[in-house]
Amino acid sequence: MINPKNSVRAFRRNHLRLGVLVSTACVFAGCDSFPFPPAATTIEYKRSGCLEESLSVTFTAITVDSNRTFQWFFTDGTVLLGQTVVHTFARPRSYGVTLIAGAETVQSNVTVPVLRACDDDPDSARDRRVPNEGQGHVPEGTVVNYESNPPASGPHYSGFGLAPVAAGFYEEALRPERWVHNLEHGYVVVLYDCPGDCDPSFLAQLQSLFNDTPPSKFGTRKMVVTRYAGLQPSIMAVAWDVQRDFD
Repeated sequence: MINPKNSVRAFRRNHLRLGVLVSTACVFAGCDSFPFPPAATTIEYKRSGCLEESLSVTFTAITVDSNRTFQWFFTDGTVLLGQTVVHTFARPRSYGVTLIAGAETVQSNVTVPVLRACDDDPDSARDRRVPNEGQGHVPEGTVVNYESNPPASGPHYSGFGLAPVAAGFYEEALRPERWVHNLEHGYVVVLYDCPGDCDPSFLAQLQSLFNDTPPSKFGTRKMVVTRYAGLQPSIMAVAWDVQRDFD
């Protein structure tokens, strides 16, 4: 296993020797004949995705000279290559990170998890963070005025056979006060709508989507597929505090 500390020390020794040789050569040949050192590199890091408890962090080397090698050294012994890398840490805490970018050595610290708003910086999967509206129970028949449409959290019904809804594909529109309870239990609710009657082949695809969903460790497919009137776009996946649109 590569020891990141030893690798960094060796790299620094070699480049210190190189710097001495170049400096000596400048005395005799003039520094104009040697390339200037590259511009300073900085480290940018952000939460990978929008989950606040995520231990995965995206690191990017910010530099004007991207035509060089980038080596990232983490304290758990992991070494990653590339200008942008993603590293998953073992537990929440503060970590030191060392980047070797060409002839530069850059060190930084990151506190994991990275708690930074991502509403204006969506992740590559196009997840959209939705403000939490609570998780209290309300009596059956109560009409909840959710701030988000469709909701991704909030007050909901609770009762056997009522909420949470049994996993499955539903051609009818279930009340959100029912399936929001499913979100609280870690389900994904797939919402859809059609202008008028839905094409049978489209409904068959949604049924197949549910059928192909692997079961959880408890043996239940944690998915509900239901119609939602007025949905734009026509398909949306909703989890607790998160939405994702589909064409």
